[in-house]
Formats: sequence, structure tokens, C-alpha cells
Amino acid sequence: MPAAVLAIIKQELSTTSEPRPADVLALALVFLDRGSPEQVATVLASLRAYQLVVVLLKHSNLLLVTEDGATRLSPLAQVLAEHKKEVFTEVFVSLIGDGTLSLNAFVDAFVAVYPIVSCGPECNMHSLWLRDFLEKFFLEYAHNPEITDHRERYDRAVTVLVSLYLASLMGAFGDKSKEDPNWSDQRAALKELYAPRPTFLNLLPPFNMETSHEKGIDKAEVEDKGQGAESKEDLSSTLLHLLVLQSLLSSELPSSEDRANVLKFVKTNPTAVGAQSLHLLCLEPLQQMEYMLDHFPLILLQYGKDVYDTPIEWVDLVSALINHKAGLPSSDPPHQVYSDVLNDVLSELVATSPLDVFLRIIPSTHHEELRNSIRQCHSAALATYLRSSLITYANNLLAQMAK
Repeated sequence: MPAAVLAIIKQELSTTSEPRPADVLALALVFLDRGSPEQVATVLASLRAYQLVVVLLKHSNLLLVTEDGATRLSPLAQVLAEHKKEVFTEVFVSLIGDGTLSLNAFVDAFVAVYPIVSCGPECNMHSLWLRDFLEKFFLEYAHNPEITDHRERYDRAVTVLVSLYLASLMGAFGDKSKEDPNWSDQRAALKELYAPRPTFLNLLPPFNMETSHEKGIDKAEVEDKGQGAESKEDLSSTLLHLLVLQSLLSSELPSSEDRANVLKFVKTNPTAVGAQSLHLLCLEPLQQMEYMLDHFPLILLQYGKDVYDTPIEWVDLVSALINHKAGLPSSDPPHQVYSDVLNDVLSELVATSPLDVFLRIIPSTHHEELRNSIRQCHSAALATYLRSSLITYANNLLAQMAK
């Protein structure tokens, strides 16, 4: 369409105090058929963002096209994706949120137009567009059971997210902090996007490189590093990507197939940033315990605090520690490491468990060996009882004096 015609239409729109959104959308469709994407974007710019969102939601049938049984983004949606990203995101997030469109269907429609395979800078750009969209969607709906209870509507989207995060750990998308000074803060704000990250992750590499039982370390130093090691101001872009992936794997969103793919990745790339933590997050609970016993026993206490809700749930961990320690020669340095970890775990349970539960947690065959811990728990229970009795007595006495 000649530029002169566009100029006339722009002038007419500018002389109208408040152009009707439906009229603007109709003109945009004319330009879409006869002009260029840039001209369509110029016409749409005559509306405020919220007006454009409202009119597009009313006419959402214009955003997708189906050909030969496959659905893809329409030319109008492509203009929005390339020139009006915020509007594009808000419109499609709303459509998915209200059930008009599934997240899987959106991903399929997007990828049909913007392939995300690693084929160069252009495809990386498309991958980032899709990742940013999915993150904004889950920022709003990750904790909404009406969405998360229907895995069949979002599982492929999560698979795509996992693959993109793994690619970012390998440096696929570069360091965006050099282009945008706010990028690092924006990524750090997403570190618990999908679910809270367990604190024990801060005791694993790359946040703590000294938690292996093969190295002599100061336990107090490990505890200090557990108090938010991920909050360092100099976190690299790769570490920021790792935080978000750890959050995703800490949630129930990834399928067993997704976790299997992550395990395959870390086995193929054992030196990748955060490989140990990703490996751990993709194991079943008993396998997690075995992995930590073999490689990172010093994080077991924090693991128990993060994972177990009641004292009795510690029973498998205590039994595993006792058996693992028993299988080591007392002269080996690791024997002392496991002995110290067991003592720390038992001290935690002494402070939190009723005596009857504590006795059930410790295998009966080891009661004599661990009688000091049992005695401490008995003393703690007695102290708690006496304190409670004194408080009750004092309250009753005050009540009588007030009469």
C-alpha cells in the first residue's frame, strides 16, 4: 500500500479524539492484506495497550489459523509477537488462563511459525521469546490448581522449558546482562518462579564447592553458606539460569520423562554448572538419600529440615546413616564425617521429637549404642514437661489471686 495512503489514514486517526478499537483493528487487517507488518504495527499503535488487548480478546479468532489440520499463529499474531510483545503476551496468557486455549496448543502454534531448534541467532531469539512468554504465564498460573491439575494441557510446554534451561546452562544464549543492566535482577527475581528452592541446594556446587566428604571442611562454614548462597551479587548469567531450573525441578510441573531427560543431560555433561544438584532433584526420595550418602553427607541435616514435616519421617535417613557408618572402618576419615553427621541429625531430633517417637526413629538394635542421645531426648522431654507444668501452675495461681 502506498505510503501516501498510510499517511492519510494516520492523519485521520490522529484527528479523532478516541478512535474506536474495532475500527483500528479493521484497518490493521486491511493493511495486513495489502501492506507490510510495519504498517500494521503503525496502525495498531494508535490504540493504548489495554484497548488493543480488549479488542483482540473479543476477536481472538483472528489470532490463530488452521491449515491441513495444523494450527499456527496468524499473520496478525505474528505482527503482535514482533512489534507488540507485551500485548501479545497479555492476550495469549489471558486466553490460556480462561481455558480458551491450552498452553500446549499455544506452544505448537508458536513453534509452527517460529522454530526453536538451535540453528543460529534467529532461532535463539525465537527460543528466548517463547521462554519469556512461558515464564510470564507461569508467573501468574504456576500455583493455580485449575491449570496445574491438567498436565495434558501444559506438559509439552514444560518439556520445552526444561530443554531451553539446559541449553542456557551450556551458554546457548549468551550473557544478556551486557545488553540490559536490569537483566540480572530480573532473572534473580524468578529464582522461585515455579516452587521454592530447598535450602540444601545452596550447600551443593556451584554455590558450595566443599561439601564432599572427601574434603575436610568446617561445618560452621557450610551452615553459613546455606543461609542464602544464591544471593551473591556477582552471580553469573549461567548461575541465574540454574536457579530458575532448580525452581522448576523443585515443583511438580516436570513429568518423569522431563526428569529422565535432565538425568541424561547431566550424565552426558557431568561438568555442567549445577550438574550434581540437577541430578539430585531428578531422583526418587530413596535414591536422593543414597546419592547424598555417597557424595554429599554434610547436606543431609539440611535436607531433612527441608523435606520432612514430622520427626517420624526422619526414620529412613537415620537408619541409612547408621548402616552407612557401620560399613566403614573406624580408622577411615569418612567414618568420623558420617559419625558427626549422625550426631547432628540426632541432636536436631532430640530438640524436636517426643521421646516415644525418638525411640521409634532409632532402630532397636542400636538403642544401646546411642543411649547418650536417648538420654538427652529423655532429659529434653522431662524439661519440657516440667516447664509446661510450671507455666500451668503459675497461670492457675494467678487466676486464684485475681478472684
